[in-house]
This record gives sequence, structure tokens and C-alpha cells, in this order.
Amino acid sequence: MLRRPLIPVFLVLIFVALTPTLVISSACGGDTTEDTGETGDADTDTDTDTDTDTDTDTDTDTDTDADADADGDADADTDSDTDTDTTFPEKPYTWSDGVLTLDESTPIGPGSTWTGISSTDEYLYLTTKDHDHLYLYKVTFDLDQEGEEVQLTFDADVPDGNKVADHKILILGDRLYLAWNPTLKNDLYLLVYDLEGNRIGDQVSIEIDTDVPTTDVHLMSDGTNVFVLYGDSGLTRKVAVYDADGGEISAPFEISFDFKLDELGTTIWTDDRWHMFTGDEPSNNLVVSFFHHDWTPQTPFSEV
Repeated sequence: MLRRPLIPVFLVLIFVALTPTLVISSACGGDTTEDTGETGDADTDTDTDTDTDTDTDTDTDTDTDADADADGDADADTDSDTDTDTTFPEKPYTWSDGVLTLDESTPIGPGSTWTGISSTDEYLYLTTKDHDHLYLYKVTFDLDQEGEEVQLTFDADVPDGNKVADHKILILGDRLYLAWNPTLKNDLYLLVYDLEGNRIGDQVSIEIDTDVPTTDVHLMSDGTNVFVLYGDSGLTRKVAVYDADGGEISAPFEISFDFKLDELGTTIWTDDRWHMFTGDEPSNNLVVSFFHHDWTPQTPFSEV
């Protein structure tokens, strides 16, 4: 079951040479409410009654009759929908003619690697690396940090002689998932946390000393299970499947493509199929590739 699409947020990571600091940026503006079935209706009545009362809604009422007004008069609006008007946080971007307008930037904390990002209805969850380990930050949609950062990885998690390298995070329900790989071996791990950063269960080893590169992992969900996709640029990838507790549903298996794809990108489940956003192997074009739930390619396979 899919979660309600969340407000898209675009991040810019700025690393200062002497004092590395993660900077989160948002571009704000545009619509400030989400359409819930009416097109900007301010409940304008078309009746000819002569009552002098004034409606109290500026669409903040919760209508339970045939769109009766909050003042309780007997007139009814011309629309007959039963709507619940809800005001959502301001959309964190202005998008016009393909141009994203930057609103503000907020320093979050030390950061020396790419950040992971996921979100709930209330918060953005960010991860970054500091002193060789990953930390979790919880941030409001106004870019205010909520509480202290939480350390997610520790020395005991990392094989001897290695350091944390690439990582991705994903929120599904009340769980946060972290997939990461170390620097010197082709290993890949999965960790499960609650939304406060408390670890649930033990670290899961997806791959140990594999001959398949585990960098630039894709971490995604179909609304029920967690999928980890990885591999080098080319005609194949590997996918492993886990349940909400991190239990293995399917050991890593290979999937294949019709033409070579770059490993950089991300994958999402929507419209009853997987959408894999990558580059072509020269990385000259953005490619969207489509797969059935079992990871067999759909036809047409991709769009550029």
C-alpha cells in the first residue's frame, strides 16, 4: 500500500574546505495549500436569501452536509461534494518553466559525504557522515532541526580496515532503513531503526566480499517490503528483498536490461511498476526504465 506522496524537497550540499558543514537548501513559494477536491472554492453561495450572516470559513470548514456553511443557515452551495479542507505546510519550492527558485539555506551540521534523505508528513530525515560514522538529523519543513543528531553506525559495524562509504536511507511506516557499504571491500549492509534513530535488531549482511560492486545503492519500497538494488554500470544489477523487520524475503538475484545503464540514480514504485531513474552508460541522457513488480522489464523498457 502506497503512502501519500510527500512534498518534494531539493537539497544542495555545500562542503566548506576547512570546516565541513552540511547545508540544506529549500526553494519556497507557490501554492500554500493542497487541493482536496475543490478548486479554490471560498464557498460562494448562489442563493438569493437576504440573511446578513457571514460565513466563517475561508475554506477552513469541515463540511458534513451538502456543503452547508459554518454559519448554519439553510442555504446550500452549488457544489455537492463532502470535503474536508486541510491546510498543509507550504510547498518548499517554486517551479516555473523548468526553473527551481532557491528560497533559503540552513546549516545542519558537520558533513563529509553525500547525505541521504527521506521524510514523513511532519519531518525530513537526513543522514551525513562525520568522524567516519553516519548521523541522523530530523528537520522540520521550515528547515529547523528537531532535537540532537543521533549516531547510526559504530566501530563494531564496520569491517577492520574499512570506513563507511556510500549510503541511502528510506522511511516505511514507523521504521527507518539504512543501506551502506564500506570503502575497501565489496560488502553491503542493511540496518533498521525507529524514527528516533534507535536500532532494531542486528545489522544484516546483504553481500560479503562479492565481485559485484555495491556502491551507489538504490533503496526503495513497494509499500510493504524493502528492496535493495546495486551493481556496476552495464546490462545487469542485483536486487535483495527484506520485510519490515529486516528479515530476508529473497536473497540477492540478478536482473538484466535491454541496454547499458549507469548505476547512479534512484528507483521508486508508483503506478504499479518500478521506475528506475538513471543515466545511459555515457551519462549523457536521463533514462527512466520500467519494470514489473518481479523486476522483469516492461515494454517499452525506457524513455529518455
